Parts: sequence; C-alpha cells; structure tokens
Amino acid sequence: MQDSNEKIKVAALKALTAFLTSIDDDELIMQYEGMMSDLLDIVISVLKADETKGQASLESMIELTQSFGEIWHKCAKKLIFTCSQIMSNSNFEDETRQSALEIISTLAENSPQVLRENQADLKEHFFAAIAQMLTEPSNADDPQAWADEIEEEELQAKNDPCSVASEALARIADDLGEKTTIACVTDLIKQAITNEKWTVRQ
Repeated sequence: MQDSNEKIKVAALKALTAFLTSIDDDELIMQYEGMMSDLLDIVISVLKADETKGQASLESMIELTQSFGEIWHKCAKKLIFTCSQIMSNSNFEDETRQSALEIISTLAENSPQVLRENQADLKEHFFAAIAQMLTEPSNADDPQAWADEIEEEELQAKNDPCSVASEALARIADDLGEKTTIACVTDLIKQAITNEKWTVRQ
C-alpha cells in the first residue's frame, strides 16, 4: 500500500478490508490491528489526491467497522480525529463527509466501548464536527423556508448535512448512552444557544 499511484492504493485498501472482513477468528484479525493507523494515512492521502477514490476508501472502512469495530482500538484517537476533520471540511462533497460520519456511527453501534474510552477526543473533535454539520440545513440562507419545511414534516428523506447529522446523532446517542453523550454535548449546547447565527441556535 506504499505505492504512489492512488488507484493502486485504493485497490490495495479494498483488498485488505475484504480480506479482514472474511476472517471469523477474533484473535487472528486482531493481529492486523497495528496496520490501521497506516490505513488511515492512505485514506487521507487518497482523499487529497482524488475525492471520488477517497469516498471508495471510506466505504471500505465502513464495511470493516461493521464486521469488526474492535480493530480500531489502538488507533481510536486517530480515527476520531481523521473522521472529524473530514466531516468538518465543507469543501468535501456531502457524500464524503457523510461517509466519515457513518464510520463513527457504525463504530458506536458495534463497539461503543472503543469510543467511550476516548470520550475527551469525542467531545473535542467528533461532537464539534457533528455540531457544525447540524448548522448546515438545506435552507441555511432562508430561515422561514427552513421553518416551513419543518412544519410540513416531509416524508422524503433529505441528504443535506444537517438532516444526516441529526439522524446520526440520535443513533450515536442511543449507542453511546446518556452519560457519555451528555458529557460530550453540554458545552456545545451552551455555546449554541447564545450564538448570533440562527442556524447554530436551532
């Protein structure tokens, strides 16, 4: 995976994650735990060079996390930081940011203890990133249109950052538990309710 060609890196990453997800032996798969930090470096490198290929890399990470979230135990801090940075970067496409969010959401669902053990990093990086996404509704430039949209309670699922983050936050809070969630969001809520921007207050 040290090849400079991004296409080859993505192919190698996909092959590795496919191999790991095929392993049924927990002890065997944990032998590859030390490779996860390098895997994150590859994802970052690919994203910088080609966002479309970067999205494919993130999707591979989601699949791996679904199968064996514990493999992130040693580099959970780096995973939280990396995903949070992607989520916070509004220059990325919505799908890219949402994939990064889904990695953490999936980890919260399958291996919540990995995240609970890194509560400080969750609070500083991840919940700050999800809070930012919550300030990006589809009608950010028109508060009345946003209010009307809420009142209509549209059945059609929306894919703007705010809607996706809101849905993910509910799932994550349920998976992490009340104690961890409250500890992570209390300061953010206090800051939000006094903010001048309506998108932040809401």
